Amino acid sequence: MACLSENACLGRHYAGKRNALSNSGERIKRLALRAVADDFIFNLGTGVPDAVQQGIVKLPHLIEREDPKRLFFIKFDGSQYWEGFDTVLQIDACIVSASLYVNGNFVTNIENTLMTALIRVDPFLRGKNSIYLKFAANEAGPDEVIRSLSLYHLPKSRVTDLFLKSRIYPGRARIYADVTVKAGDIGMAVGGSIILSLHDGSKTVSETEIQIPAFRKNHWASVRARMDIDDPRLWRPEDPFRYSAVIQLFRADGTIADVRRIPYGVRELLLKRYDRRRKEGPRLLLNGLPVTIKGAVARQQSAELPGLLSRMGLNAVRVVDPSDLPFLETCETEGLLVMCEAQLEIHANPRQRGRRKTAVSDPLERPFALLGEMVTRLQNHASVICWSIGSRKLFGNEVLGEFIRSLDDTRAVNCEGDLRFTVSDFFSASDCGMKELTAVAEHKAVSVGGVFKLLPFARYKHYPLLLCEAAFDTEELKEKFTAAQSIDRFLGVFAEIEGVDISEMNKFFKGGFAQSREAADG
Repeated sequence: MACLSENACLGRHYAGKRNALSNSGERIKRLALRAVADDFIFNLGTGVPDAVQQGIVKLPHLIEREDPKRLFFIKFDGSQYWEGFDTVLQIDACIVSASLYVNGNFVTNIENTLMTALIRVDPFLRGKNSIYLKFAANEAGPDEVIRSLSLYHLPKSRVTDLFLKSRIYPGRARIYADVTVKAGDIGMAVGGSIILSLHDGSKTVSETEIQIPAFRKNHWASVRARMDIDDPRLWRPEDPFRYSAVIQLFRADGTIADVRRIPYGVRELLLKRYDRRRKEGPRLLLNGLPVTIKGAVARQQSAELPGLLSRMGLNAVRVVDPSDLPFLETCETEGLLVMCEAQLEIHANPRQRGRRKTAVSDPLERPFALLGEMVTRLQNHASVICWSIGSRKLFGNEVLGEFIRSLDDTRAVNCEGDLRFTVSDFFSASDCGMKELTAVAEHKAVSVGGVFKLLPFARYKHYPLLLCEAAFDTEELKEKFTAAQSIDRFLGVFAEIEGVDISEMNKFFKGGFAQSREAADG
C-alpha cells in the first residue's frame, strides 16, 4: 500500500509536510481553499478603481438594482503564489447576470448562479491584479448579493468530485465513495492510486486502497472505493456524530497529488412502503428506525436558528433556497433533519398553446443548474434527508425529479401537491385539517391541498403524508404534532414560523406539549 513518506512532493496548497504526513484525521487538511486575505494584499471596493482608496467594503455585499454603476472591484498582488497550480476564483453569491474581467481581459459571463461560481483565472494573472464584476441591468429581478470571495490554489492533478454513501448491516456499515480524479501532470498520466480512510479523532477506523489505471483518452477518471466498519457509531438526531473521511491521491511514483478531508456522518435512509399483510407503513426509516418530523420552515437562514429550534424540541427544518453552508453545517451538528428545497422559477410552458414565446430558449435550463448545484454541494451532509422541487404546478417537475434521482438515489424527493405520485416519494401537501388526518388514519378517501376531489386510499397507501407548510395555529398545530406520533403513515409537519415572534414560539413549543427529542425520535 502506498504511503506518505518524508520525501513526498507536496505543493504549496498544504500547510506543511507535518500536517500532510500525519495519520490523524484531524490534522490532514487540504488547504486548497485559501481566503484571498490570508495570502495577498487584498482590498475590496465598489465603483471605479479609485474607490478602493476610499474604504474597505465588508462582505456580504449587496448589489442594489438602483445602483447606476453596478460594479464590484477587487485588487491584489502576489503572482508567486499560483505558479504551477490551477488557480480558481470562487464567487459565493446570488447573481442574475454579470461579466467577469481579469486585468482587463474578458473571462466569462456568470448567469443565474444561486450559490457558487468557480472560474479558472490563472492564465490571466500577473504580479499586480485587478478583477471586475460588471453586473447587467436588473430592473425586475432581486437584489444580487456577493457573500464571499476566495481563491483556490489547486494542484493540477486532483480529486474533483467525491460522493460518500453508506449501507447499514447488523454490527457493521459499508461506505461507498464515488471519486472523480483529474490528471494534470505527466506523473499522474501513467496512473496512480487512491487511499480512503475513516478516522475517529486520532484513531483510524478503516482504510482501503484502489488503483487508478493510466489516463489514455481523457484527462479524468471515475472510480468507486469501498470499505467496511465494525460496530459503527451512527449519525442520528440524538447523537449527531461524524467521522473524518480522508482521501489521498497518489501518483504512480508514490508522490502525493492531493488530499481531501470532510466530516461524514454514517447513516442510512430507507423508504418503507405499505405492508398490506401487517397493516403497517408507509414510513421513512433512519438507520432502521421510523422518522417522525416535527419541524419548522426556515426561509431566513440565521446562525442562531438551528440551536433555537433544537432547544425547543424540534428535530427537523425545511430550508428554502439552501445557500448558506454554515447554517446547514450547524443544522447537522445540532442533529436537525433537513429538507432542502430549491427556489425554482420557470417562465415558459411550451406545452400551452397560444402562449407568447419568450426569450428563454429552454425554460428548464436554470432549474437544472440550480438543482445540480444544490445536490452536488450538499450530498455529503448526513442531515439532509430529502430534496424538494417545490410545487406540482411547476412545469417539467417529472423531468426535474428524475434528474435529482440520477444525481443522488439515496434520498427521497418531495413535490408538494403531486397527487398522481409521478415525482414525489411522499403524500405531500402544504396543510390540512384534523378531519383529513383522521381520514388518513382510518384508511379512507381524503381531500387535501385545496383539491376537492377525493383521493382513494389505494392511490396514496404507499406514500407517507407530509405537511410542508402548516399554519402556526397553536391549538391545531399541537394536535397535528401529536397525531404525527400516533398515525403510522403520517410522516410529520413543518410549521410556518415566518413572522412569528420568538417568545411566542418558545412558549408554544415548550408549553407542556413538546416531548423530548429522544421520545419523539424513538
